[in-house]
Amino acid sequence: MTEIDTTIGAVERGDYRAEHVALADVESALDGLWREANEQALASTGTPITRNTVLTLVACASDAEQAQAALDASDEVTAQHPARTIVLLPQPSDDPPRIETTATVHREGSGRAACYSEAIVVDAFGDAARHMPGVVLPLVVSGLPTFLWWLGEPPWGSVLLDALVDGADRLILDSCEFDDPDRGLGRAAELMRHKQSRVALSDFNWTRQAPWRELVAQFFDSANLRPYLTSIDRVTVEYAAGEEEDPVNTAQAYLLIGWLASRLGWSLPSGFRRGFGPTRQHTLHDQNGRLVLVEVDARFGMRQASWFAIEQRQRHQRALRPDGDPETSGAHAALGANGHGEASADGHRDAPTTPPTPPTSGDGFGPGIADAGEIGRGALMSVRLHAIADGRPGIFIVARDEDLAHATTLCQAEVGAQPPHTVHLPTLGESALLHSQLELMGHDTVYEEALDTAARLVGHDTRRPAY
Repeated sequence: MTEIDTTIGAVERGDYRAEHVALADVESALDGLWREANEQALASTGTPITRNTVLTLVACASDAEQAQAALDASDEVTAQHPARTIVLLPQPSDDPPRIETTATVHREGSGRAACYSEAIVVDAFGDAARHMPGVVLPLVVSGLPTFLWWLGEPPWGSVLLDALVDGADRLILDSCEFDDPDRGLGRAAELMRHKQSRVALSDFNWTRQAPWRELVAQFFDSANLRPYLTSIDRVTVEYAAGEEEDPVNTAQAYLLIGWLASRLGWSLPSGFRRGFGPTRQHTLHDQNGRLVLVEVDARFGMRQASWFAIEQRQRHQRALRPDGDPETSGAHAALGANGHGEASADGHRDAPTTPPTPPTSGDGFGPGIADAGEIGRGALMSVRLHAIADGRPGIFIVARDEDLAHATTLCQAEVGAQPPHTVHLPTLGESALLHSQLELMGHDTVYEEALDTAARLVGHDTRRPAY
């Protein structure tokens, strides 16, 4: 057994680790690690530690980088969610079957403020990868909720996914990682319908776009503007894309459209056909049978990266600044008071009357974009609503600013038009997103209805009886 200490910023961390533990000896190895951690705590503070676990987090990764990201994220939420984390790394191959297991007790912080959690990493090689569900079940803490976090795109319809989902209370996905977002949204909706009585479903992408939903909804808080909400006749959603020949990810765009359509009671006409390509148009019917034209557009030329990589770089840059930026510091503030990612009123700042237009850099990006550089795959760039109420047109726009870190609203209506305002768009990494998911219990019906509608928009019949 070994102890490994690290310091990240002002946070001290330590791991009490036992490697190459036989599966049958995992529990006894963890007992020994907890005793070792307790002895260290008594020697340094005079106070024993408490072995506290409130949930089991099962993270299924496809490579070592994903496995490490899962461990890092679970470590960072230790204070709020002390858990047993089980990281599964199936590596099917023609090699002889074998399983390698590492047990760890993680310490976050130091002294009497230290928090502890435990982790088990299971590497399965060869044919042993097929038996991962049987490996997990004995390691799950009975009587506590179990969260299954699938990093990357799940192997839809596989025995492995099906068995692990059956043993979980919530399945956490990230649709921005789907290689084929149309297929992924459809299969996620199909799995949700098939397993709805057993497991709840959630998506990191849904949490990321929460500020956009909040900004769109705020347009219609005023009684003068509310008639426009039921009179929308055109919606245009623009999302970030790379070069024109690169694959695109439309998941955020369709989840937002699915949210609007499901909340406002829009329906797909009979004989509805899915769109193809990066730019698509759909025709829906509102509750009064009027047509609603929906357009999904790609903004090409954006430099994209994984959301996690962007958040890590921004965190590093903030740590190097002598004076912190109050708008970008703190995952909890970014998530909002309830931890679900809503934009709060105190996060608003007035937009300048005449926004400055900085000179463009040589690579075609303005200084703000050149400095920040990248944006997450499929990130929302703008949402535009057009409506006619009592013969008077209204236009409602939320658009990402040139610095990519803020969004500005624009309302054009004859009566009750709101002044423009700008809000910070938090870039949430795995730890902040995971924190928000582990606070959820039960089904998020708004998300589930949005997902179901999004899946039908991309051409997947969620009413099919078979999964």
